[in-house]
Amino acid sequence: MTTVNGNFLKFPGVYLFQEIAHQVAAFKKTAPEKRVISLGIGDVTQPLAPAVIRALHSAVDEMGNAATFRGYGPEQGYAFLREAIAKNDYQDRGIKVDASEIFVSDGAKSDVGSIQELCSNDAVIAVTDPVYPVYVDSNVIAGRAGDYVNGKWSNIVYIHWQNQNGFVSEFPKVRPDVIYLCYPNNPTGTVLTRDALKAWVDYARREGSVILYDSAYEAYITEPGVPHSIYEIEGAREVAIEVLLRGGAGGTEDLGRQGRSGCSEAPLEPQKRYEVQRLPLYRAARCRSGVFRRRQAGNPPDDRDLSEQRRGDA
Repeated sequence: MTTVNGNFLKFPGVYLFQEIAHQVAAFKKTAPEKRVISLGIGDVTQPLAPAVIRALHSAVDEMGNAATFRGYGPEQGYAFLREAIAKNDYQDRGIKVDASEIFVSDGAKSDVGSIQELCSNDAVIAVTDPVYPVYVDSNVIAGRAGDYVNGKWSNIVYIHWQNQNGFVSEFPKVRPDVIYLCYPNNPTGTVLTRDALKAWVDYARREGSVILYDSAYEAYITEPGVPHSIYEIEGAREVAIEVLLRGGAGGTEDLGRQGRSGCSEAPLEPQKRYEVQRLPLYRAARCRSGVFRRRQAGNPPDDRDLSEQRRGDA
């Protein structure tokens, strides 16, 4: 007899954003004259920028020509894209990051939700409260969260913050294996100063924890002295994996979720203890389309060779 994953049955009610949508819809019916500003799930309200339209048309034209057609891309993402991310998001800010340390995916939410698969089943997870739902929900499904009691999961370590302290989160009282941090924060919109973020890096180094740092909204940072990347902090390469969003800030969310792209940056230095740099590649190669054997030894072939090999293997 086939049975379901019992952890799904532990979820209370409906998904948060579904409930928000239902309540908004009900309110509009009772007060149609009111103008509603939606603060629920992030969506866009403006048309695509001309540069995005041109790039989309160009990509479609490439796929219609045998000389420029591409099949499956490399497991880590195309080299030109990883090199552009490394240069524009890191190296131009004086941050030591190489393109080989970057993994491109179909969205930051996909990475944040799936990267927990690299952790053991008994890993202790810490999240800020309030928190973006996917951090918790993915660990509930994996069986790490325990039971839902009085609005909290029994095995999740909650990091509390309050308006009185400027929403600067306190260090957890129980040592976590994995700490989810998101800055600029969703849902509060707050940021961490360099000193505050350094304190978290120092804490993780001291406790032997790994920080999963979600910087999906870093493009909205305008205040001087606020880090755009956790790798601006000394020692972060030893303990942190950073997840970025590319597309949402540029308006491509109205193409649907596949209109966005995400990337995870896993530096080489933690490899001595966690092999963090290898694990996302292993997972990507085994859980996404494409071949892995070509990447196991020696220098990787260029992107065109990989695409041609995949068409031959299909």
